[in-house]
Amino acid sequence: MRMICGILKPPSGTICFKNGDETFEASEEMYRDVLGYLPQDFGYYPNFTGMDFLMYMAALKGLSKSLDPGRQKYVKQFVSYNESDALEKIRYAREFYDSIPKWARKRIVTENKSELEFLDANGKTTSRLISMPCKPPRGKGGDISLDEFGIFLPKMSRMVYTAALYVISRGGCIEVGSTPLGCVGQFYEICTDRKAYPSYQRFN
Repeated sequence: MRMICGILKPPSGTICFKNGDETFEASEEMYRDVLGYLPQDFGYYPNFTGMDFLMYMAALKGLSKSLDPGRQKYVKQFVSYNESDALEKIRYAREFYDSIPKWARKRIVTENKSELEFLDANGKTTSRLISMPCKPPRGKGGDISLDEFGIFLPKMSRMVYTAALYVISRGGCIEVGSTPLGCVGQFYEICTDRKAYPSYQRFN
């Protein structure tokens, strides 16, 4: 099971995936799309709730891209339901940054409660993490993460989503996460209407 999930590398042989009558060698990513695996012993933060963990992973993903030496001018914007959640993402990102060896870090050039800015490897441009409470993101390009989007009021959710589309039109993607809150709003539509939103991958 660990080999299938990519945790252990097989010493020899191949692992194949059967889809109907077709059998072929598949990537680890393909297995993860169809397989759920929870090891008996795994690393986690015991005081984290499920939502805390999702917030942490969102911040971690944005930070890893910001610190990638091959990327320049990367921007990730987090839009949270409230101010405390927005501030928490920057705090998580900073905690993870501090745990990285100094030789693997980009230098921080701007740091405040809502933003981390890093000097890129070329020494000229910067990459940024920006976190804001429930309001439309600004048109800086890059990735957008909409956190607890199902709790946004319907009018605000549409304003935020429309603004996010303009941002990623310069290159980027939208990530949407939330606990569900009834059968209304943009988050519910994205989750249930695959015809209207065909480009989204959905994970429960």
